Parts: sequence; C-alpha cells; structure tokens
Amino acid sequence: MSRHELMNIRVDQATNPSGASVFSNSNVVSSAASAVSRSHRTSQTASGHRDIKWTTLEKWKRWKPSLKRPERDEEREYADESGQHDHRHVVLPSSPHSTLKRGGLQISKWPLVQRALAGPFENPEDLEAAISAYISPGSGKRFSGLAHFFLDLHPNTKDLFGTVIPAIAEAALCLPRLFPNSIPVLAAGCNASVTLSHRQILCILANAFFCTFSQNFYGSLPYINFLNLFAGAPKSGLCSSLNEAKLHGLFEYFKRRTDSCPEGSVTFHRRYLAAEQLPKWTALRTTRLARCEVRSTGRIEDEGRGMIQMDFANKFIGGGVLGKGAVQEEILFIINPELIASRLFVEELQPSEALFMIGSERFSHYTGYSKTFEWSGSYYDTAPRDFQGRLMTEIVAIDALLFLEGDDLQFRRPAILRELNKAYSGFLPSEVSCFSESTPIATGNWGCGAFNGDPELKFLIQLIAASAANRRLVYFTFEDETLLLKMTKVLSSFEAAEVTAGELYAMTLAYVREAEAGQSPLDYVLTVMDAVQEAMQDH
Repeated sequence: MSRHELMNIRVDQATNPSGASVFSNSNVVSSAASAVSRSHRTSQTASGHRDIKWTTLEKWKRWKPSLKRPERDEEREYADESGQHDHRHVVLPSSPHSTLKRGGLQISKWPLVQRALAGPFENPEDLEAAISAYISPGSGKRFSGLAHFFLDLHPNTKDLFGTVIPAIAEAALCLPRLFPNSIPVLAAGCNASVTLSHRQILCILANAFFCTFSQNFYGSLPYINFLNLFAGAPKSGLCSSLNEAKLHGLFEYFKRRTDSCPEGSVTFHRRYLAAEQLPKWTALRTTRLARCEVRSTGRIEDEGRGMIQMDFANKFIGGGVLGKGAVQEEILFIINPELIASRLFVEELQPSEALFMIGSERFSHYTGYSKTFEWSGSYYDTAPRDFQGRLMTEIVAIDALLFLEGDDLQFRRPAILRELNKAYSGFLPSEVSCFSESTPIATGNWGCGAFNGDPELKFLIQLIAASAANRRLVYFTFEDETLLLKMTKVLSSFEAAEVTAGELYAMTLAYVREAEAGQSPLDYVLTVMDAVQEAMQDH
C-alpha cells in the first residue's frame, strides 16, 4: 500500500475465534484513491518542501516552529502484534512486555495493577496507595491536589468513592478483553485511521486515570497518564483552580460513561500530504476565493455545531490538557474527554499533517479561558449518529507555528508557505468524514494566542487554503468587533474585484516588502484594493 493511500483500522474488542490478528483483512478498508481528489491536486517539487522544513530552520536561528516538547512524566513502549518491540504499536499495561523493576528483577506490571485496582476505594489515601503500587516514588505533594479536590472542592465525594472510582477501576481492568492485541501508532508520515468504540476509549482513559501506562519511551508521543492533575501547587500543596476545572470535567465524563456506555465509535484519522500533493500556490490565478462568513459572537464548539470544527492544536496532540494549559485545544479536550485517548497513539504532527477526530461526545459546559477557565456544568450532546455509529461531530487538529512576540518572521514566505500547507491539510475533506464535502469549516484566530500569530495574517492564510480546498469558512473573531468590520470590508472588496486565491497569495507575500511602517496586513490589502478599484474606474 502506498503511504499516500488511506488505511482504516477498526480495533476489535474480542479475540478472533480463529486466532487471527484483530487487524484482519475484514477490518481494514484500503482505498486505492489518493488522499486528495484530482481536482485539488497540484504539483510542488520535493526540494521546495524540504526548504520549508529544514533550510528555513537553519537560516533563522530564532525560528521556533512549535511549542517546545511538553514535559513528560509518562512515556510508553511500542510492540507489534506478536509482542516484539517496535515503533508501530503501543505496549499496553496488560502486555507481558510491560514490566517493572523490583529488587533487581523485571516483573510483569499487570498483576500489580490488578491487585491495586481491586480496591477498596474509600478515601484519597486508598487511591494514592493503589497508584503508588506500580509507579515510581515521587514528591510528597504528588497527590495532595487530588486529596484537596476530594475533601474540599467536589460537592459529592461520597458518590465518587462509593460508585464512580470503583467503576473507573473496573473499566480499567477490562483492558485485556477489550484490547487482545495492541493499538497501532498513527506515526509521522502515514495516512491512516484508527476507530475505537466508546467502551474502548473509556478503558484507555480509566487506565490513564490510574496512571498504568508505561514510562519507557520510543517515539514522539505526548504523555497520557493523569498524574500531573493530581499534584498540589508547589507551595500550598492545594489543587489549583485550573486542575479543579479539569478534574470536574473528567469526573463528569467518568460518572456518566461508567453509568451508561452506548454503542458507537470514534475515528482518529491522521492525514499526511506529500510534497506533490500540496498546491502550487502561485498557480491559483484562476481559483475563486472561498465563501467566508465572519461572526464576532459565538464559539466554534457551540455555534459551529454541524460544521467541521478546527482545533488550534499543539503539534503534540492535546497540548497541555493534562498539564497547565487551558486555551482552545485544552478546553476542547476537557469538554470532549474522548479526544484525550488520541495521546496514546498519535505521534507529533509534522508540517503537512492534520488529525481528524470524528465522533467524540461532549460532556461539559465551561466559562472563561486560560487562567479564568472554569467547569460550569453538564452538557448533553444531541448530535445524531452516522451509519457507522459515530456522533456527527468532527474536530480537526492543525498546529500553528510559534513565533516570538513582535517577530516578523511569520510574514515571510517560508512561514506563510508552511501555514498554508498545514491549513490545507486540515481543510481538505477526510476520506472517513461524517459530513459531506460541502460542510463549512468553523475556524477563527488560529495560533494567535500563546503562539503570537497575527490574526489578520492568519485570516488571509486560511482564506487562501480554503479556496484551494474548495471549502466554505465560518470565521469566529471571538468578540473582536473591530476585526469583524475590517474582515467584512476586505471580503466585500475581494468580491467586487473578483480577486482569486492566487492574487491574494501574491498580495500576502508582498505585504512584508511593500507595507508602510505600522500598517497591518488587512490595512495593506485594503490599500491595494483601493488602487485596484481606481484602476477599474479609469477603464
């Protein structure tokens, strides 16, 4: 199979009676079609792609293509289906290759986990003792935040220890039955998807809650164990307000999912586009600009229901969801906890890759953002299901470049090309999408918070990429009325002059050379469009 073709893998929940692999031919749907429809394909030399990936990084020492590698206290091993270690499959805690060193000997980890999770769980000390039975010793404040949450912050701790935590332990112990073989890693450079049932995802997250995943690391995967959420603040030892909000969201998921786990599944599709599959942006002279509606009110995850919802991601999927982060991606992962399962098997995203997450259920409302983020109650997802039993919700992760504040590198050609290719990778319809290709994309100020992107530039980049992918945009400015008015004016001028995607690309590149000091990207574009209007009137 070509690396450009899509391979779909449905992870079975029971061993095949014949003894065949769970990744049998009956569960693999291979498409001979390319990852991109011919109508969207254009050519680009492989050397041009390498320029963006390598030469730029060497030329500009201050370049920071993404957030630094997140701190990891939990890492993991891989194994193939026969149990041999490799980089293609995750070693699960129930695998015979998941071991611990005790008294100079390597012993199997799963029997320790089984004994520890048998309970009873009557108080925070019991929970700490269970997890400590199979993880390495840590600081005295390793679980103090969780104890504070249980004793002082949660309104019904008795219910948690009476029913919810024992149910989480029971779900975690289903691992050998639900995963008789391992989970394939969606590795860099592959175009493949993995589909998991809601029950399998519950099992993964239950093991993450009990921190059973191994610490041995062989690839570019983020951590998945919840241990960082349990720690107390360095000085006080108390649960931070941020961790409190996250724990409320996660327990909301566990309480409802352990009580009732519906049939259905979630698909994770890693899209990789090779250099020859990316547009030649200068060749879009006849490509009409995409339709774009700009809104100043509403949020992607609320008013964007029924659309393709963009996740302004970290290249390590989920970013700081299990750490100190609480911006757009982290919030999405807390209100849709099933997305966290992707951290177990999705490697660091590369420049022309995107991750499509289809079918996850939302469980929570929230208020605030970053330091003001708070959990604000239960959410009941009413999205319909598609023919595969997936909720019709599609969230697409694309990671923006990280820039130094005030840095103009983002306005230069290599950075613009990288962001165009990244947005295009996420805007092209997934072959396993739950929506039609006419479904609009709900997006906004991608990479414009902690990543220091310029909102006006990112708007132009996304508009060009959407045009190349033939997708309609619904753009949320997050209550920025000034930005809305400026974008609306620009879009009107584009429509009047019938500006094409190729012409807008040329204008975007020209900004860094021709703009006057202090002139913003959209102000520059409006200046150009005024000149165009004058020329049209003269003729």
